[in-house]
Amino acid sequence: MSGADVLLDKGECSRDIDAQGHVNAQGAAAKAVFSSARRWDQGRSMIMADPVGDFEQPLTESHGATGSYRPNRGAIALFALAVAALGVRGLVTGQPIPAWQPLDATPLTDALMRVDGLVLIGLAALTCLGQVGSLTRRHAAYGLCGLFAVWIALQLPPLAAKPGDIALWLGIAEVGALAAAALLLARSDAIVRHPPRDSVSTAAFAAFGLCAIIFGASHFAYADFTATMVPSWLPGRLSWAYATGLGHLAAGIAIATGVFRRTAATLLAAMMGCFILLVHIPLVVSTKGSLLQLTYLANACALCGSAWITASTAAWRSPSVAADAGDGQD
Repeated sequence: MSGADVLLDKGECSRDIDAQGHVNAQGAAAKAVFSSARRWDQGRSMIMADPVGDFEQPLTESHGATGSYRPNRGAIALFALAVAALGVRGLVTGQPIPAWQPLDATPLTDALMRVDGLVLIGLAALTCLGQVGSLTRRHAAYGLCGLFAVWIALQLPPLAAKPGDIALWLGIAEVGALAAAALLLARSDAIVRHPPRDSVSTAAFAAFGLCAIIFGASHFAYADFTATMVPSWLPGRLSWAYATGLGHLAAGIAIATGVFRRTAATLLAAMMGCFILLVHIPLVVSTKGSLLQLTYLANACALCGSAWITASTAAWRSPSVAADAGDGQD
C-alpha cells in the first residue's frame, strides 16, 4: 500500500468519525429537546389535573429555576366558605355588611343586598368547587375581585369627605384585602408560569400589604377599644393591642415590598387565626350567636383565608432571581 493510499484511508476514516460525531451530536440535541418537551407536558398535565390548586411544589425540577406555590385546599375553602357566609347574611337580612357598604337602609338597598348576597354565594361556591361546566375557579375569583372593587368604590365618597378617618380606611382595607386575595387566586396560573414578571400579581401583593398596614394603624388609633377585645385572662391587654398592631405593620411592609413575603403572610394568617380562636368564637358563644358577632366571625375568617392565599401564592425564587427582582429569600 502506497503512502497516498494510507493518507486516503486516514482521511476517509476521519470523515467517518466526524460524520459519526455529527450524527451523535444531532441525536443528543434531539434527545434533549424531546426530554424538555416531555417534562413541560408533564408539568402542564400536573397543573391541569389539579384544578383545586393543591400543587404546592415548584413547577420545575431544577433547583436553580423559579417555581411557585399554588393556593392550597385549606386556604381556598376557608376563604370561600367565609365569603359565602357573608353572602348568606346579605341574602337573609338584606342589610349592608358593617364597615363594607356605607348605604342607607332603603327598600332599594334591601333588594340590592339580597342580590349581592346571592351573587356572593354563587361565586364562593364556584371558588370552592373549582369548576362547574365551563366556568372555573379563575372566573369566580375575577368575579369576586370585581364585586369587592364595587364595594370599595362605594366607600370612596365618604372617605373623600373625611380623609383622616381611620375607620373609613379600615373598611376599605378589609374589602381590599379580600379583593387582592381573589386577584391572586385568579392569577395563580400566571404566577406559576412567570413568577417574577407578573405585574398584576405584584400589584395584588402590594395592595394586600398596604391593607395589612392599615390594619396595624387602626390598632394604634383605637388601642383602647382593641384592648377590650383581648381576652381578660391575658395580662397587659393594651400591650397586646400594640403588639398585634406592630405585627400587622411588619407583615404589611414585608408583603408589599417582597422581603420575606411568604413568611410574613404565613405569620399574618397565623395571627388572624389566633384572633378567630381567642376573640371572635368566644364572643359568638357569649352573645349566643348574635348576628353582629357572627358577621365579625365570618369577616375574620375571610381575612384569615385571604392571608393564607397570599402566603401560598408567594413565588419561590432562586437567589439570583430574587436579587434581580429585589425580593428577599424566605
